[in-house]
Amino acid sequence: MGKTGKPKLTNCHPKQILVALNQLGDFSFWQGASHLIIKHKKTGRKFPISRSGTISKGVMNVLVKKYLMAKLGFVEEEIYKYLWC
Repeated sequence: MGKTGKPKLTNCHPKQILVALNQLGDFSFWQGASHLIIKHKKTGRKFPISRSGTISKGVMNVLVKKYLMAKLGFVEEEIYKYLWC
C-alpha cells in the first residue's frame, strides 16, 4: 500500500530535496557560500535552500507552492510522488 495524502514537510533534508528534484527532471544544482542553488534548466528560475540541517516547513511550502507549482507548473501529486519528508 502506497503513501496517501500530503507529506508534512517538517523534517526535510537537502539531500532528500535534491533526489526528488532529480527524479522530476530538468534541474541543476550548485553550491553557494551557505546555500544550495536549484536552477530549472528550461526556465532559468532559481531557488536557494540551506546546505545543511533540516529545511523549515515554511521554506518547503514556498519551494513547493510558489516555486515548483506556481512558477514552473508542476502538479502537486507529481511533486509528492518523489518528495515525501
